[in-house]
Amino acid sequence: MPMKNISYGEVQNMESVRLLNEYRAILQNNDHMISGLEVMQKIPEPTISQRARMKELEEQLIPDGIRKEKDLGARIRPLVASLQGEGTPKEMKMRALIELRYFNQLSWEQVAEALFFDRWEEATKSQRLQYLRQTYRLRNHALKELDEILRAGDR
Repeated sequence: MPMKNISYGEVQNMESVRLLNEYRAILQNNDHMISGLEVMQKIPEPTISQRARMKELEEQLIPDGIRKEKDLGARIRPLVASLQGEGTPKEMKMRALIELRYFNQLSWEQVAEALFFDRWEEATKSQRLQYLRQTYRLRNHALKELDEILRAGDR
């Protein structure tokens, strides 16, 4: 089926985008909290407020964040796995794209480089921009398919 161009507004209103962005934000927040705790633990003589913050991070905030990550991940990961379908190269690229961007938190340029790894190093700047555009189109198609899967599950 040919890919229909999807506007930015249409993409932003998709349920799949909302879920993936929420999951990505939870992952980023968890990473920041854990990194912050690690930095604070290296302070030779933490203040009372720093010790209280470390305790809050260890006992409440980080465990809550990990619980949210697991709960939402349990819903999202099977959806993304279903993108592989029959395992065509396009389906595998769509799944890889979603995993690289939303689970591994790579930039769009890093995602394009990973998807077009065999051509990226030798590519000119304009060719790299073309690969980036192809990455966005593939993302739109993947999100559209994820939305269809979500709607089918709601029935």
